[in-house]
Amino acid sequence: MVCSSLNLGQIFGCLVGGFCGERFGPKKTILFSGIPAIVGWISITFSSHIGVLIAARVVCGFCSSMCSANCSLLVAQYSSSQSRRGGFLSLYMLMSGVGVLASYSLGAGLNWRVVAVF
Repeated sequence: MVCSSLNLGQIFGCLVGGFCGERFGPKKTILFSGIPAIVGWISITFSSHIGVLIAARVVCGFCSSMCSANCSLLVAQYSSSQSRRGGFLSLYMLMSGVGVLASYSLGAGLNWRVVAVF
């Protein structure tokens, strides 16, 4: 339940992220989604109750999906030439995968609270 609660937040985050990205622009949406994400990760790090942990995971899933729905749009807008746009978007997805791999690798050897801080 704790791990899958992140996906519950992602379901709604991508919908809200698409709406906010269209209405306010991707840059403002990404910046706005960072504020509750920081609160969510701090709550995960210092949670002492399972309910707080699940709620914080839902918030983090919501914010991460809201951000990732707009990151590729922002990369596409900032890349100046048409010929490099695909490379930049591929690099974005590659670095996202490397980040997930790094967090899983850290989680294999460290306490989950330590990994939540990083």
